[in-house]
Amino acid sequence: MNISTIMNKNVQTIASDALVSQAMKDMNQKEIRHLVVMDGESVVGIISNRGIPINLANLTDEDDNFKMWSEIKVKDLMTPNPVIFNPGDEVVKLMQDAIDTKFGAFPIMDKGRLIGIVTVIDLLRVGLEALQSKN
Repeated sequence: MNISTIMNKNVQTIASDALVSQAMKDMNQKEIRHLVVMDGESVVGIISNRGIPINLANLTDEDDNFKMWSEIKVKDLMTPNPVIFNPGDEVVKLMQDAIDTKFGAFPIMDKGRLIGIVTVIDLLRVGLEALQSKN
């Protein structure tokens, strides 16, 4: 089974220099857990509702003071260099990478363009459908 059959084509993005507060607002309004972080046309990271509080605890300025909430940018808290897949790649490979990396979302690119996203929820859906079809 190819990734193109399970990916969500309605991928949501945010600029790397956007404020984290905007990322949180976007995720809450759209009822999603991940945003693909872009620098122009390039995918540079993923920011998630789970990663924000984890990474926030480690965020200090050069004097070891915590940054002001209003100053924190997406690039400060994102997970950089996400694992990227192509739509023709096998779902099994993505599943194994999800297990190995513990990442919750994977951007899907085709010819240098972001065309979708696969999340752990999408992978659970595939697994559930496979189990239900056996019954």
